[in-house]
Amino acid sequence: MSETIKGVTLRNRDRVPLHSIAPLAYPLVLYLEPTNVCNFRCVFCPTGDTKLVKQVRPVGMMPWELWTKIIDDFKAFEQPAENAHLFKDGESTLHPRFLDMLAYIRDAGIVKKLWIKTNGSKLSPKMNQGMIDNGLDNIGISIEHVHAEGYRERSLVKFDYEHLREMVADLYSRRKTCKVYVKIPYQGLSEADIAKFYSDFTDRCDYIGVEKFHGWSTPELGDFTMGYDVDDTYDGDPKTDKIVCPWTLFEFTVNWNGAVSMCPEDWAWKTIIGDASQEHIKDIWNGERMFQFRKMHLEGRRHENIACRGCDFMKTLPDQVDPWRGEILERYKAQHVNS
Repeated sequence: MSETIKGVTLRNRDRVPLHSIAPLAYPLVLYLEPTNVCNFRCVFCPTGDTKLVKQVRPVGMMPWELWTKIIDDFKAFEQPAENAHLFKDGESTLHPRFLDMLAYIRDAGIVKKLWIKTNGSKLSPKMNQGMIDNGLDNIGISIEHVHAEGYRERSLVKFDYEHLREMVADLYSRRKTCKVYVKIPYQGLSEADIAKFYSDFTDRCDYIGVEKFHGWSTPELGDFTMGYDVDDTYDGDPKTDKIVCPWTLFEFTVNWNGAVSMCPEDWAWKTIIGDASQEHIKDIWNGERMFQFRKMHLEGRRHENIACRGCDFMKTLPDQVDPWRGEILERYKAQHVNS
């Protein structure tokens, strides 16, 4: 279930087919994580399970020196990325230098469009103006409920919902060319709740959506679906079976400590193929470990990686390269030999 208003869509459906341009000399989409710390404890997200987090991965804030090193590395590519998402598993606006990070990547010219997603808890007139002044192009705001008591049940926090509404309105009034997206998961909401959501936010955003939980349900993490059916579409695209995950061919993810993942959905860090704190970004993009990971997918062996084995999210991605995976692999092999 997904709805849009005001003619804004989340995906470019007119883009060049991925199979015709792979291998790419530079990544098209970046996920750069300022922090994996979050101030919410959402019951549908593994980041909200503090005990699990301690067992699975380190938690922290990206050092400023690492941020500047990573951004400077991307200048080595001949073309800028299409989009950079300045978030992954945490609440990016908690980073004390988030606005500086935004300004640095914008001034570097390594990307055409800058995105963030936020729970909205740190929105303020100062934060809102800072994001606009520093060139943010798109901001997605995740609303968890339409009442304070709903936030306590779903995100385990005491939260001022009415203040959030005011700050979203403030952001929208300052937005200039920045697009504001607001969404809420509909599971557990009544028809009255959904009607209230639309009433509360329709006039203060460019996109509004009522969507299913994405859902996290893997053997090593546990079940975070809350007993509901998880997302079977994304922005109107139905799930379709795939052998090859398209993200392996055009996307680049850096976690807060410099660990490079093959996938932004890799919460448990099971697809690490590099360390941006020690290696140059371009060397990782063209390197042996990334080549072998792509080769695994193109040869139909993604089940060999625990994160990819049972992944449903890749089925929601619009690109389909399976019919061309053999010829794409041969092109990658030729590129790898000549690199």
